[in-house]
Amino acid sequence: VCASSGRLAAVVADAEAADLADEGSVGTSVAGMAIDADELAALSVLRGSADALFTAIETRLREATRKEQEAEAVLAKAQQAQEGWQREQAALRSALSAERARLQAERQELEEEKARMQAPSVRKSDVLSLNLGGERIVQRRP
Repeated sequence: VCASSGRLAAVVADAEAADLADEGSVGTSVAGMAIDADELAALSVLRGSADALFTAIETRLREATRKEQEAEAVLAKAQQAQEGWQREQAALRSALSAERARLQAERQELEEEKARMQAPSVRKSDVLSLNLGGERIVQRRP
């Protein structure tokens, strides 16, 4: 395709040069080929179409490049947001684990206090010393 389009461009360029040199002559010879006015006009239209196609391709390439840059910018923002979210999540997890540790320590203290309050050494046969209105009474546990 490239070789034939290169030859086509050379033929069109030669035809245009010949056309400028000899306007109105029919049967002009370009690169060893006989070209009449209709073929020259068709080549000129073809060249215009090719130029229009190349312009459209350039426009689409610019648009694709712009969209790609926008996509990269959006991706960078998304990555920054994700990193921020991950930092926040790590901070919250750290706070949660600290709160859990504090709660476990508090729970352990409560369990120890309960164990002390139940006093397993107390028996029904224990002797109690009571002070009732200044009078000391000794009694066994009921």
